[in-house]
Amino acid sequence: MLVSIVFKVEAKENKEIPKTTGNFLHSWFIELINGIDLPLSEILHKPRENKPFTISPLNGKVVPKKDTNQVIKHEAYWFRVTSIEQSLSDVLLSLEKVPNNIVINDTNFSLKQIIKTKNEHPWAKNETYHEIVNKWKNVSSNHIKFKFYSPTTFRQKGINLPLPLPSSLLKGLYEKWNTYSPFPIKESIKDIVHQLFISKYELNTSIFNFGTYKQVGFTGTCEFGIKDKSLYKLMHCLFDFAFYAGVGYKTTMGMGQVRRV
Repeated sequence: MLVSIVFKVEAKENKEIPKTTGNFLHSWFIELINGIDLPLSEILHKPRENKPFTISPLNGKVVPKKDTNQVIKHEAYWFRVTSIEQSLSDVLLSLEKVPNNIVINDTNFSLKQIIKTKNEHPWAKNETYHEIVNKWKNVSSNHIKFKFYSPTTFRQKGINLPLPLPSSLLKGLYEKWNTYSPFPIKESIKDIVHQLFISKYELNTSIFNFGTYKQVGFTGTCEFGIKDKSLYKLMHCLFDFAFYAGVGYKTTMGMGQVRRV
């Protein structure tokens, strides 16, 4: 089961918070799961590639400052958590009673709602791997338009690559899909990476400051074309999957939040 749930919160005070919030929300989420399922939280916290969840930054109206953003008392904000693995998805879908107070870098927010369906919020959704596969079984489109909402970068041989190169984009999605999906991709990654190409883009670079280090990433829209008709279905499935899996580096701390547009 693929799950994206949205947490709606309200600021309890007028206060400045770091511009980058995904790392604080990551800590809050691990602590939340720790109180529900200790073995699962330990698995999620362990260093590993292809983690089964993502966390967005905090979204909402702020007053920009030089190095911070000021949240506004009683203003509504939101963030989301996604899962691509069944046991974690089960936990997220069953969430009802969650501690009311959420702290982001010593700033207090009250939890107002946990949203699990797209009818209530455009970033909340859940579907099965089978539903994604079935959705694209008769696809005839060789075109995909994608938006990178939070800074995105790819880690290659110890350096960051803030560009949506098809090889980097597909490699991560391919590996996550084959790790967690019950429908493994038969084609090798080498056979498919050269079948996707960039046809148009509007991108900008931006920085996530995690306190002790910074990450440069890109945001904006990018359009892709698919060369081989036999791969239309696979490509469309992977780009749907990206909504839940995220793309690139540090997706559990706010980076790589994407969706079709």
